[in-house]
Amino acid sequence: MPKSVMNLLNAIKLERNPKLNYVVFGDIKESISTTTLNRRFEKYVNTAGVKKIRIHDFRHSHASYLINKGTIISVIAARLGHSDVATT
Repeated sequence: MPKSVMNLLNAIKLERNPKLNYVVFGDIKESISTTTLNRRFEKYVNTAGVKKIRIHDFRHSHASYLINKGTIISVIAARLGHSDVATT
């Protein structure tokens, strides 16, 4: 994740002191609990009629997408927070 995003998220955390199990999506004015996130995700999966995957699997899908688009592996590794491209 870019440092600028990490800095923004840290500032939000200091400002609002959210619970550790809260996440930020979309509008950064509001954080939601992981329980709410999972409940909404389940609802959208059912509505769409697609196979349910773990939310973490989106990370893998994103990396695969970048690889297929020809993104330089070092850029992908940095985006995923890997210190070694061999991990990526």
